[in-house]
Amino acid sequence: MTVSITLAPDVEAKVRERAAALGTDVAGYITGLVERSVGAPMPLERISGEIGAKFDQSGMSEAELSDVLEHEKHEARRERRGRRAS
Repeated sequence: MTVSITLAPDVEAKVRERAAALGTDVAGYITGLVERSVGAPMPLERISGEIGAKFDQSGMSEAELSDVLEHEKHEARRERRGRRAS
């Protein structure tokens, strides 16, 4: 199937940039986007990979993980503010 679309110049520039960064042409890049968009969603196990498996093995609940991540986020922000103040 061949489709013709019109993109705003700024969108076209971003598409060309991203295609080049991936080492493909614009048509290949857009074809990949469309195929992923209409394809089956990627299973969470494939997305999370080893990290997801380690989380499952940890026995930690999602609520506990959320608490840990929230704490680490605030800690990182404190450190960043401290560096800026120096």
